[in-house]
Amino acid sequence: MLDHAAMANSIFRCLRRNNLYIFPILIDSMSRYISVRTQIISLLIVTGIFLVGDKVFARIIDRAYDFSSMPDAMLYSGRGKADVVILGNSRAYHHFNDKDWSQELGLDVKTYAIEAASTEYNEALLKDYINIYGPPDVVVLELSCLTWDNGQVMNMRSLSLRSENISKLLKEEYPKAYYIGKVLNLFNYNSTSFLNVLHKVFVTYKQPILSGQVDLGSVDELISAEPRKYFLNKGRNLESLKNIQKMSKLNGFDLHLIIAPFMKELINSQDGYEDWVKSLKEEYAHGAVILDYGKRIIDNSYFKDLTHLNESGVKELHRLLRDDGYFDAVK
Repeated sequence: MLDHAAMANSIFRCLRRNNLYIFPILIDSMSRYISVRTQIISLLIVTGIFLVGDKVFARIIDRAYDFSSMPDAMLYSGRGKADVVILGNSRAYHHFNDKDWSQELGLDVKTYAIEAASTEYNEALLKDYINIYGPPDVVVLELSCLTWDNGQVMNMRSLSLRSENISKLLKEEYPKAYYIGKVLNLFNYNSTSFLNVLHKVFVTYKQPILSGQVDLGSVDELISAEPRKYFLNKGRNLESLKNIQKMSKLNGFDLHLIIAPFMKELINSQDGYEDWVKSLKEEYAHGAVILDYGKRIIDNSYFKDLTHLNESGVKELHRLLRDDGYFDAVK
């Protein structure tokens, strides 16, 4: 009777002595029957399946915008119409609470401001809003967005598949990311902004108000640690401000330009605040009224940090706007 184990070991020792290996033999045998043309076609088919799958899956996860309660998702899914639209960066996002404003005005108010947004980004957003819903009655723009660049566009690139205006801005600022996203659509959804969209499919969005209070003993340290010069207009933001003003006249909505409060120590430590405000009023307002609240709150207990109010500060700013007759004028 044959000893199969002994036979297998004998064959293996023979192969090893003669430096023969089974996988190279098999591959060589297969290559004899698979032509280069067939290999190329197979590679193209696999690549095609991958790219088609990428686009299909991207379209599937993009549907999160249709169910999310994030403001940008509401805007781009037909659920974001409002009487008053608030734009800007984090100083609008945290300071102008849309629920408080809605209650005060008796109107539907929505905040589409996002952190670190430029005026140019807000212009693109406003164009999209008008294309989807038509013009609102009032647009409120917090003007410190003039001092920010377009860095946030990269984080918001998932909107480029829904917005030609943001897609154009992404192409201008980050061409490599734009073209990668065109080939690999899923790349556009690899961002914290889209993770927030997904999260707010399951958890209802609430506009955040900052809590806590700036450490008064560390104000000087905060100022010295902050290299950024706040009162310098960046990039094409002034051109975008002019474009928004033209849109106001063309579409018939009221444009309100507001500067939210800064800590007095920040203003005093940096040159240029007065000149910045003066130039905006004299050269760029073009008839629009600029409401300058930059120095209106001097009590530091109302601040979370150098540029943001805390919850008490937001209430104080709201009171100032009410006492100044702003809300009555909007009504």
